[in-house]
Order: sequence, then C-alpha cells, then structure tokens
Amino acid sequence: LSSLVGWLETIKGNIDAETFDGVQEDAIRMREVLEKFSRIGLPPRLVEKNPIDTVKKSVNYMKRRAHAQIKFHEDYQPLPVIRFDDVLLEWAVENILKNGLDAIGSNPGGISIKTYSSDGAVIELTDTGKGIKTSGSIFKPGYTTKKYGWGLGLVLTKRIIEEYHKGKLTLKETGVKGTSFEIYIPGVIT
Repeated sequence: LSSLVGWLETIKGNIDAETFDGVQEDAIRMREVLEKFSRIGLPPRLVEKNPIDTVKKSVNYMKRRAHAQIKFHEDYQPLPVIRFDDVLLEWAVENILKNGLDAIGSNPGGISIKTYSSDGAVIELTDTGKGIKTSGSIFKPGYTTKKYGWGLGLVLTKRIIEEYHKGKLTLKETGVKGTSFEIYIPGVIT
C-alpha cells in the first residue's frame, strides 16, 4: 500500500485528474479496509451521535462502484443518537450493499436504503438481486454463494452489529425478487 501511494505521487500530473482521483480514492479505501480488519477483536471506538452521515457515506461510496443500470432509492427518516463505531458501522452497511450489488450482477436492478427510529436506529437495506439460498446458515463462516467468496462478510457484519453495538442484524426476507436485511442499534438512554 505504501508503494502504491508512492507511485501515485510519482504519476500525479502525468495522467488525467479523474483517473488519478479514482486510483487515489481506492488506495485510501484499501488503507481503511486494513484498518477495519485490524480493529476486529479490539474494543470498538464507540461515540454517541446520530449515525445518518455514516450511513450516507457508505451508500455514496457504493453508488460510485455500481454500474449505470443500478438505481438507488434512499429514504432517510430521522435517527436517534446511538453509541457506535463509525468505521465499523460503515463497514457493515457497505458489506450488505456490496452483497446486494453482487446479487444483482450486470443486470438492471435496485438498492433501497431506508432509515427510521424505533427505540433506536433502524437501517433497512434491500436489493433486487437473485436472493440467498438459505439451506445453510448465512451467518456462519464459510457460507457463500459467490464463486470466489470467503464466506466472512455476513459473519463480520453480524459480529459488528450484535457484539460491538449490542444491536441486531436480521435477514428479513430473501427470494428470487431480492433480499432485505435490517440493522437495529439501540438508542442512547438519557
């Protein structure tokens, strides 16, 4: 990663700005992924604030990586203050969104993001992909429907939400018309 950042500085100004910015953004994201993995197993860095900006940041990142035939539908209702680690919550949301994009593949499709308050923060993430075969436990290590998947994404997402944030990750529904997950994190009691 350090070499890549060094090469970026070397080629800066010698390639078009859009390409440079894209590669630089990906290098920054790689650094963030390394940080995320290094944080698993450590105590989370919980702060008390409204999580809506973190959710929007994750959605905007995934929007830039989706193909042109993916439509995003966003319905952000107010959320309460919760205790959360913004890096880890961002990772959890991105993971579910990425799985949705993978399930849609190169087909036209949609991703819906809805937030609302219910004694805490609720984030619903729905895709129009091919669904998940639930013959095994989707939250167990090694379960994957992807050709090159490791089967760790939903395991880590569940751990982030339930162990670190004392919330709940639920598979609401899945089938040939898509999949819907719900993230719930309790509100701060004042």
